[in-house]
Amino acid sequence: GYTSWSYAGPVRIDGSTNIIGVRIVGQWARYESAQSILSNGTATAETVVDASSQVPPNATEFDIYYRHGTGASAWYLGITSTLNYLVENPLLDRDGGTAIFPNISSRLYYTQTGAARVDLYVIGYRAPNNGG
Repeated sequence: GYTSWSYAGPVRIDGSTNIIGVRIVGQWARYESAQSILSNGTATAETVVDASSQVPPNATEFDIYYRHGTGASAWYLGITSTLNYLVENPLLDRDGGTAIFPNISSRLYYTQTGAARVDLYVIGYRAPNNGG
């Protein structure tokens, strides 16, 4: 039998109760494949994006990969409403990038102008008490 145990870190499960693959290194858990939280988003008014299925409630931060398609568009990501944005991309940078957000209710806000479509993925999260 078991004589001791150790907390490795938080993990998420999918709709079929399977653990979603992550690799935990230090405080960060990195998904083996990016987890989509928004696909082809077209909102031109500030809109909440729920990441609670991909970000454990005890995570302190989460890492987002973002990109947008063609079309003259500026778009913005933030953690609170009322235009308090952490990522502002007024240029046509379709290659995307990453940004780390503090975990506030496992959600963020986005808005855009123009006709481009925005894709957002969770690629990892920081656990509060994992290693180094």
